[in-house]
Amino acid sequence: MFLYKNLSFKHESEITKQLLDIAQEFNPDLNITKVFDIGLIKTRVPKLYEQFVELDLQPEIFREYVSQPFNGIRIHHDGTPEFPKFLALNWPIYNCENTKMIWWKLQDNAPVETETVDSGFQKNNTLKFYSEKHATKLDEHEIVSPTLVNVKEFHSVVNGPNIRRIVSFRFRPEPVHLIDF
Repeated sequence: MFLYKNLSFKHESEITKQLLDIAQEFNPDLNITKVFDIGLIKTRVPKLYEQFVELDLQPEIFREYVSQPFNGIRIHHDGTPEFPKFLALNWPIYNCENTKMIWWKLQDNAPVETETVDSGFQKNNTLKFYSEKHATKLDEHEIVSPTLVNVKEFHSVVNGPNIRRIVSFRFRPEPVHLIDF
């Protein structure tokens, strides 16, 4: 079962700064989730766009996630029947040290907890969460460099002592070729 893989990009620090500049410009209020225009990658982060082309990656979603200090995300999995993607490229852009993504195996019939939120790109979105007491930890990883992650497996995020900003890309088609890259 694939959970995560660190990826290397040329000009990583320059790209990270450009991604942070976009986030600061288009998400100054630090909304929890903010979707950006895909075209910004080509126009504002050309060195990343060129590498996406070289890797045969076609970005479909370019989104930022912001976490407040010591505020994480309970166990969940991403995707919907309409958007069943399982791979995301998470790129840390600000204060991502001491933040862990943790993958879990749920017990059979683990009770679900629901919460309805306005996520910045979807109104009245009902989210499903699960308790750690009904799960077993599979693995954890501190995402401090670009990392391909499996977001269909149940996972949680534990945030450190700072506001954390990370951007996440989804691709069409899924970049399964990067798993063995």
